[in-house]
Amino acid sequence: MADLFYNCPQNSEFMSHALVADSLDAGIRFAYRATGTKKVIIFDGAREGINASHALIDFLLKKAPEITKEIEQELFPKWLRQRGISPTSQTSKVTEAIRRT
Repeated sequence: MADLFYNCPQNSEFMSHALVADSLDAGIRFAYRATGTKKVIIFDGAREGINASHALIDFLLKKAPEITKEIEQELFPKWLRQRGISPTSQTSKVTEAIRRT
């Protein structure tokens, strides 16, 4: 996979910022040491997927209700108003769609 990135004209600088590890576990251990945190995302070349550490997943799950509330009550209504759309007519539809996912 790394060879593809080295030669890809759309990602010409990608590999100057990446590390190739012998295994996913080795990549994770390196990321922990290099960043000083256990909240990491590791790209292993698999399409349409990412590997996240347990610490990052736990953090994101704990933050999700707070972020959902901010989006539903502040950001999405603001975005709608900026486009001349009444927030009251659309927010409940989006809230329901988010809850179904």
